[in-house]
Amino acid sequence: MWEQYRKTLVPIQLFALAASGTCYYETRLWPVALAVFLIMEIGAVLGAFAARPKNKMQSADDRLPLKPRN
Repeated sequence: MWEQYRKTLVPIQLFALAASGTCYYETRLWPVALAVFLIMEIGAVLGAFAARPKNKMQSADDRLPLKPRN
């Protein structure tokens, strides 16, 4: 999970800051911008958790149980 999060850390953070800044610029309400930033951060962490099972399945051994290993 952390490997996926570290891989995408900088682009995700830049996008979250840009979206929050745009939200603040448009609304002039810092709680709204903060909420957008926090929601995007939670989404990034949940996305990293979701990538873990996918990576595990892709790296699984596809051989049949009785097939000899070479």
